[in-house]
Amino acid sequence: MFLSLQSSLAGSVVDFLQKSNMECLATQKGVVKLIHSLSRYTEEGQVLFPKIYVFDNEEILNSLVYFDKFYIGCGPREASTFTEGLKKIAPLALGSWNIYFKRDESTVEYGLFRSGESIISVSPWELLIKNGQKEQPAFFLQQVSEGLIELKSWNNTQLLVSFGIEDNIESPSQKIESFVKALVFKSDLKYQEQYSSLLFKLLNTVTQKKHGTISAIYSGKNITKTNEFKDGQILPKPINLIDKLKKFRLEIDQNGQPLLKNNSELDSYIQLIVGMMLSDGITIFSTTGSVLAYNVFIKDKSSQKKTVQKASGGARTRAFEYLCKLPKSKVSAVFMQSQDGAIKFFENE
Repeated sequence: MFLSLQSSLAGSVVDFLQKSNMECLATQKGVVKLIHSLSRYTEEGQVLFPKIYVFDNEEILNSLVYFDKFYIGCGPREASTFTEGLKKIAPLALGSWNIYFKRDESTVEYGLFRSGESIISVSPWELLIKNGQKEQPAFFLQQVSEGLIELKSWNNTQLLVSFGIEDNIESPSQKIESFVKALVFKSDLKYQEQYSSLLFKLLNTVTQKKHGTISAIYSGKNITKTNEFKDGQILPKPINLIDKLKKFRLEIDQNGQPLLKNNSELDSYIQLIVGMMLSDGITIFSTTGSVLAYNVFIKDKSSQKKTVQKASGGARTRAFEYLCKLPKSKVSAVFMQSQDGAIKFFENE
């Protein structure tokens, strides 16, 4: 008996491109090669997560705010051009830089682009893919966690390719989006879109570190009086990220651009929250997205042992299950990523 995973993947890519109105034999073969490359893409032992956009019309970049484009090269419209381009560009696609492949009738141009004037700018993914237009079709692919590749197009067509052993994999980005929605649900409506974008970037950073993380949204009035969360670092003053965002936004509205020190301040607090979420234990947020506590451990009442222990994926899962059972008056949502990259999200209805 012979089973070709390559043929199965190729068939799925063909279907994805057809539904995205971007079918092309060279692109199909090139994307299959890109998927295989991304599934094990490392530089000097470090897993990389380059973000790749494919489109036909360069005018699509004009929808971005303050974009920069950095041309690298061009080749024939063949599968090999995609792989050669990735090899040349991927080590450069760090921070806000994204990889692009622009298809012409007989060639494929490749390079890097970035957009946004500040840390709170809406991402290219939101503008080109999430809110994409039929007149300017595009699709995106990225390794979202080790061995898991996600493709998504302008019309919400999606393909998930897993090189792991788990069945019924769900989109990590959709679960991150769901947690972000829960985090901003009661925040100032005027700033929700930018705050959501900021938190999405923050959570993407966390989930790509492969450490594993678990967070919960506390819906009570006073966390210091909650027995479940007393074993941890309760912050004397919660980190109110949206207040810092408001200050940042106000300066842009008044001066046309933020002061450098406040750009740095906002970025510093984002990095601080990333560090908290990558610490052992649970990070606790408020219903408006403020950080209330981190390094929180829950004890199993039957054994009086902590259910979240250092580097213990099983304990993290047990903590997730415990938090999901708490009433909505205490916990409104829970988010977890295991060390193998699997993401879970629960919302208390």
